[in-house]
Amino acid sequence: LFAWSAALVELVGGLLLPLGLVTRLAALLAASEMAVATLAVHLGNGFLVSEGGFEFTLVLALIALSLVLTGPGSPSVDRDLLGGRLDPLARSRSGGPAGA
Repeated sequence: LFAWSAALVELVGGLLLPLGLVTRLAALLAASEMAVATLAVHLGNGFLVSEGGFEFTLVLALIALSLVLTGPGSPSVDRDLLGGRLDPLARSRSGGPAGA
């Protein structure tokens, strides 16, 4: 079950994140997946990725977490085409909440 959900998150997230579409949700799923991979698989192997360690998965989780916290930015489908309606934390160009 975990392998299927991981594959689905990586496939869907790999399509959504570069487009900036539902970025915070896709990034949250990716960060969660990498956190589980770090704890369940790589943590016991030490830090270095060359030894199967958690270095790379930790970096990916932190990058995804930064997207959760900061959002997609202006060159994204979320902001350009949808006006931030799919992102509840997005701000409109006037500085207020999206849709205000």
